[in-house]
Amino acid sequence: MADQRILYNEEMVGANHPTKADTLNRRGNVEHEQDGTHKTLPVLTVTKQKLTLATELTIAAGVITATQALHLVDTEADAASDDLDTINGGAAGQMLAIRAAHTDRTVVVKHNTGNILTDVANISLDSTSKYLFFIYDGTLSKWVLVGSGSGSVTKSADAILSGAPVILTLKGSDGIDYYVKGYPTKT
Repeated sequence: MADQRILYNEEMVGANHPTKADTLNRRGNVEHEQDGTHKTLPVLTVTKQKLTLATELTIAAGVITATQALHLVDTEADAASDDLDTINGGAAGQMLAIRAAHTDRTVVVKHNTGNILTDVANISLDSTSKYLFFIYDGTLSKWVLVGSGSGSVTKSADAILSGAPVILTLKGSDGIDYYVKGYPTKT
């Protein structure tokens, strides 16, 4: 935020001057409404979000089809590693969480190869405790990464996303709280 203090070469002018800008109160006006109350930031609240139990999807030629908000993803023919290029089944604003179905098989989520945008790099799901959280962008027709359950992608995501992060708490049907760190995207 720009420096809101009165500078040495400015006049000190108070509120409601007929022709001059209010310099005396501008610092306070940045953080307060006209009536003196604090400005509020937008808050995204998810209450009692209950995800259905995860179902397993197997990659076929680099593709899976999401049918709900939470999925386990397995490699084609139980290969040691497999690339995930495309996730079918998205609708604007839809949320999706995925994780590897097995620790001994790695799912490599490919950045911008199909309809998945990560944080500018491929991401390996090599643990059953590592989640990726996406929101489907209907304008881009792509699943956009908004966070991870393990926090492993947030540092590089900060480079392409802007604004203050929003932390969501989602309670799974297994009773575990899942935390999602989301960002507004740069325009």
